[in-house]
Amino acid sequence: MGRTHRRRLIAATVAAASALAVTACGSGSGGDVTLTFWTHTHPPMVKLNKALIAEYEKKHPNVTIEYQTIPNTEFGTKMLTALSNGTGPDIINMDDNALRGEYIPKSLIAPIDAKAFGKGSVKELEQTYEPNMLAGAKDAKGTLYGVPSELNSTAFAINVKHFRDAGLDPNKPPKTWDDVAAYGKKLVVAGHGQAFNFSYIHSGWYSQMYQTLLNQTGGSMVNESCDGATVNQPKSAQAMQIWATWRATRRSPTRTRRAGRRRHRSRTSPQGRSRWRSSTRGRCRRSRTPTRRRTRT
Repeated sequence: MGRTHRRRLIAATVAAASALAVTACGSGSGGDVTLTFWTHTHPPMVKLNKALIAEYEKKHPNVTIEYQTIPNTEFGTKMLTALSNGTGPDIINMDDNALRGEYIPKSLIAPIDAKAFGKGSVKELEQTYEPNMLAGAKDAKGTLYGVPSELNSTAFAINVKHFRDAGLDPNKPPKTWDDVAAYGKKLVVAGHGQAFNFSYIHSGWYSQMYQTLLNQTGGSMVNESCDGATVNQPKSAQAMQIWATWRATRRSPTRTRRAGRRRHRSRTSPQGRSRWRSSTRGRCRRSRTPTRRRTRT
C-alpha cells in the first residue's frame, strides 16, 4: 500500500450527483440551483470554505450553497444518520477512514462525475493529482468517490517547559523513537509522567495514529486487494510493538480518551499531532515525527 496521510475529502451524496454536474457547466445552462454542504468544525477551514463559496457563487449567480458546520463531537453520528434517512446534505466533508469504512459500503455517496470537474474521464482527473493522493476516496474496485479538501501530515509538538525542566533542549527534538524513549526517562524523573502521547479526539484517531506508525515500518492494515488483514505481518506488528512498548513502560498514559481535551494538554511533554492543530498548540514547538530508525521492538 502507498504512503497515506490523514485526509479530508469532499464527496457528493447520491442525490446530488446531477446537481454537481449542472453547477460545473456554468450559470448559463439551467435554472436556479441550491446545494447544501456540511463539514466538521475547524475555524481556519470554515473561514476558507466561506470565502471559496462566496467566490463560486459570484461566478455562478444561479447557484446558492447553504453551508453548515457540525460540532466535532456530533459530526460522525449526525452525518451518518442524515444520509441514511435521506435528510442529509448534497456535499459532505469526510475523512477517508469513515468514507471507506461506512459511507461507500452503504452506498450513501455517489461516484465522482469527471465532467463536473471539466475532465473527460476519471483517469484524466486523477492525473491532476500526485500518485496515490486519491486512494483514500476509492472503493476496492477503484471507483473514485471524492477529492481532497485538505491533506495533513503528523508532527511532534514539544512542551517547552517540560523539556527545560528535564534539562533537555527544546530546539533539539527527538529524531527517532529510541530518542523519544531516552527523553521520556528524563521527563519522568523531572516529574512529567505523561512523557509522550498521541492526540486523540475520537475513536477514529486510534487508526490514524496506527497508520502513522505503519508508514514508518512499512506495514499495512490490509493487503493490496483489500480482502485480507495484514496486521499480524512482521512490519505491521513492529508498528504496534512501538505503541505497546510505550504503554508497557508507562511513559504514555492508558486513558487516551482525555488526550485531546484542553485541560489535559499541558500535561503531555512531546505529543504526536496533525499540523492542522497548530493554532491550538499553546507553548509548544513542532518538529517532524520521529523515524523508525534504531527503534527497538
